[in-house]
Amino acid sequence: MRRKIALLLPFIMAAGGVVGVSQALAHQCTEDDPPECRETEVYEDWRPNYVPLFDLAEREEQGEGTDGEQQRRDAQRWREECADDGQERQQCQWFYGGTSAMPYPTDVDNPRPNEVHAGYAANHCFLAEAAHDCDSHEDNEFGTHDPHGGAIYADVCLATNPDSKYCDDGVEDTQGGVTIVDHLTCPMGCADEYHVVRPLDSDYTARQMEDSQAAVETIAADPVRHLCGNPEHSSC
Repeated sequence: MRRKIALLLPFIMAAGGVVGVSQALAHQCTEDDPPECRETEVYEDWRPNYVPLFDLAEREEQGEGTDGEQQRRDAQRWREECADDGQERQQCQWFYGGTSAMPYPTDVDNPRPNEVHAGYAANHCFLAEAAHDCDSHEDNEFGTHDPHGGAIYADVCLATNPDSKYCDDGVEDTQGGVTIVDHLTCPMGCADEYHVVRPLDSDYTARQMEDSQAAVETIAADPVRHLCGNPEHSSC
């Protein structure tokens, strides 16, 4: 009997490892048996910002395809900051960074990491599951909790750091942001608000202002469409 158990142990451990990996990565799962799980998608915008100011630069142009998905993913900070070793926390806050006066060996003008990142974020189920079932990972944007959420954050970048996700271009990457994503029936609760201010990046800010002007013209031309958002899920 003991010999059989000993022979079965490697298989049990291997199966446990596979299950552990699937649980860590399982954000969105089909109803198949066994279910097929993958990372939650970044879904298309349901509507532009209600307040068309300091939107992600060129978000409308990047709304389709990989570039747009990555742009929104970076702004939806609960996806990354609230991940805790495979466990998706409902809400989280963060404060981290690093300082160093030592230069990189290959570039004396480039000091090592001098940056601070702080913020608070929550996915859609953080209201004691009144907003969403936190255990649900259905294969759609309504059943899965982490396509929706909100974040307020600041990234202070004092030097270029090629190893940093948010400060790889240096001081121009310094930013403060607010994100609200809530894909419910329009007009109430239907939001894709992305606002970010980069005070030291004048080119980025200029593009934002151009986009804001275009957004105002679009809203004025069709205010009902702006209010009602996604036509398939509108209560207007």
